[in-house]
Amino acid sequence: MAKGKSGILGTGAFRQPHMKADDLPWGDIETSVGVTFDTRARREIFHCFVAYHAHLSVEQSRVAPDEVDALRRTILTCAQNLIDVLEHFRSPSGGAPSDADEALFSTLALSSTHPDFDLTTLLRQLDQPCRELLAGLSDQTIAPNIVHTIPEATALAAFFKETRKGARSKAARASHNFTATPTALEFRRWGVALGPKSSMTARFATAVLGRPVSISQVAHALASA
Repeated sequence: MAKGKSGILGTGAFRQPHMKADDLPWGDIETSVGVTFDTRARREIFHCFVAYHAHLSVEQSRVAPDEVDALRRTILTCAQNLIDVLEHFRSPSGGAPSDADEALFSTLALSSTHPDFDLTTLLRQLDQPCRELLAGLSDQTIAPNIVHTIPEATALAAFFKETRKGARSKAARASHNFTATPTALEFRRWGVALGPKSSMTARFATAVLGRPVSISQVAHALASA
């Protein structure tokens, strides 16, 4: 499994290799576990498949924190510069610029050939949005969700979390002694064992997801689900 990579979670572009339940390789999946799935089971398994890829897409689209901060600072610098220009050349408080600054500003404003261009009006219209950018992207308002987990591991945990929904449980044979609360449970759904030590579970996940899934990865994912 790939190594973990630090990054900030965003929305991510959703990607998955199959868009309909019928597109999954059901022959291979059913052969891997020795179970034939009905239409409802196939829809439910496909839902688990979608959950895996939804989480994987988000996790794999992590952005390096320094890249996010660089863009933030670029926007803040541009917003502050526009505010500074307005305050220096067309102060909202009514302060008049020097003759030299007035000549400079007017020369720039009149140099545009764009019809109906009004530099002063545009700068004043940008003043409040720029201040909102400064407030919204300041150090005090930014709390990036930096994660260090392995994307595939997080997605696999999401897959098994979905598979366990609606699963039937019973006391594991190794923990059942008729006198105490079982220390472990066995889960099954669609006729498939869903346990941390089950080779059937690993085969099922491998076939559905189209990627190798080991028993140790199953155990780790189920513990995180």
